Amino acid sequence: MKNAFFLGITLLILCSTACKDREDDMVSETLVDVDFTSIDHVVFGWFYGECVGETCVEIFKITPDAIFEDSFDRYPLADLKIYEGFYNLYNVPPGVPDVNYSQIESVIDSFPRDLVMETETILGTPDATDGGGIYIELKSGSYREFWILDQIKDNVPEYLHDYMSLVNFKIAILSNP
Repeated sequence: MKNAFFLGITLLILCSTACKDREDDMVSETLVDVDFTSIDHVVFGWFYGECVGETCVEIFKITPDAIFEDSFDRYPLADLKIYEGFYNLYNVPPGVPDVNYSQIESVIDSFPRDLVMETETILGTPDATDGGGIYIELKSGSYREFWILDQIKDNVPEYLHDYMSLVNFKIAILSNP
C-alpha cells in the first residue's frame, strides 16, 4: 500500500513536470517565430458599427519608415467573413500628410509581445454594445496575425489596456492632423 502511494505521487510529479515543459516549449516556439526587432508592419485602427461619418472606421498601416491610411474604411468584422480575417487595405495613398512619423512610431515600438501568445483572435465582444472595436495586425518576417479587440477594457486582458489607449490616441492624432 505504501509503495502504491509513492508510485502515485511520483507519477503525478512526472506528469505535471512533463506538461509544464511542453507548455514552455509551445510558448518558446511562438516567440521564436516573431522577431520584434524587425517588424514589417502593424495595421491598426478602430471601428464603430452604429456610427455616422468619416471617423467611424479609421485603419492605418505603419511600417518602419512610413504611415499609410486606408481610405476605403471597411468595417473589419465584415472582412472576417470575406477575407479570412486579415483586413485588406484599399485605396492606400502614399502616406498620411501633415503627420510626423515620430509621433506614431510607438505603435510599433510598444507592441505587446504577449499578444502573439493569445489563442483567440477576437478578444471580448467588439462592437457588440456599440462600444466599438480595435483591429490590430502584426507582420514580422513569415509571421502574420491579426486580433480584434473590444474597446471596453473590462472585456480584454489587462496587459492590453495601455496599448489600446496608445493606439486610440495615435488614431486620434492621425484622424485630425
